[in-house]
Amino acid sequence: MTSIVSTDATDAASATTVDAKQLSADINASALRLSLLLKEEEDHWKDTRTRALRLLQAEEELPEGEESPFESALTASLTTLQDEVSAMEEGVSTLSRSHADLTAKVAKTKKALIRAQEQEAELETLRPAWQDEYDMAEDDLQELHQAYVSRVRNMHYLQKELKKIDRREARAAKRAEDKRLELRRNILAEEAEVEEEEEEEEPQGGNDGDSSTTGASTAGRRPGTAVTARLSIARSDSSSSISSVAGARSLSSNNSNADTTDSDSAW
Repeated sequence: MTSIVSTDATDAASATTVDAKQLSADINASALRLSLLLKEEEDHWKDTRTRALRLLQAEEELPEGEESPFESALTASLTTLQDEVSAMEEGVSTLSRSHADLTAKVAKTKKALIRAQEQEAELETLRPAWQDEYDMAEDDLQELHQAYVSRVRNMHYLQKELKKIDRREARAAKRAEDKRLELRRNILAEEAEVEEEEEEEEPQGGNDGDSSTTGASTAGRRPGTAVTARLSIARSDSSSSISSVAGARSLSSNNSNADTTDSDSAW
């Protein structure tokens, strides 16, 4: 029995020794960690911790029955917080009332929108009294626009054709004028040659008598007749070219009149 008690005491002592060793190891580790944390602590936290420790120390040194500054500070903070909470609750109630007002306005606006949509749908189904007249005027305006476009197109085409005809007339007139001038030069040259021949034949005509005079006069008249024939041919060519140009112009004028008549009928 005594051996059993001594064994239990030994076990308890050994367990206590182990716990003490573990506790001392934990204390050393905690102290080391606390030392490291204190080294890494920032300056403003150090000041705050120092003030808190001083406040606690002053709290412990106060005599009994006297209110501590810690309690007064807590009371003031609580009062401030209560005031802020009251102000926030009042703001929340104001927001709730505003929310209710806005909800009522939104509901009213939705009802007005629904009524406006119904009125719009009803107006879309209705046909106004002036709609038939408007449709007729729109059709007439469409026809007038088509006629106007056709007329402008025809006018541009006729102006283009007229410019072509003017260019052809100018070229034909230039060619006729060049031809007339060339014939005139040729005729003048032939007349000069005839006069020279007549001047050369005049001394011989005095010895031959009347027969030679008659022959010379006949020879003098023949070149003049040829010259007159050539002039008449040149004039006929010029008049024919002018008449062809006039015919082309009259044809273009008839076409333009026809197009204008069609446009007027469309109007």
